Amino acid sequence: MPDSDIPHRDIQHSDPIDIAQLIAELELMADLLELKDENPFKINLYRGAARAADAFEGTLEEFV
Repeated sequence: MPDSDIPHRDIQHSDPIDIAQLIAELELMADLLELKDENPFKINLYRGAARAADAFEGTLEEFV
């Protein structure tokens, strides 16, 4: 799938996000990479980061 076919969302970088949004974005990135038949290690990196964020009990600021 060419990059131009991937849907893009406008994200306001000044808008704060919470950890649930971060998890959703990481999972979306993994899904998109999988659709592009990217390297499985790269896909697993994003899925692992989403799992780590999900297991974390603090705030996003503490996580990063």
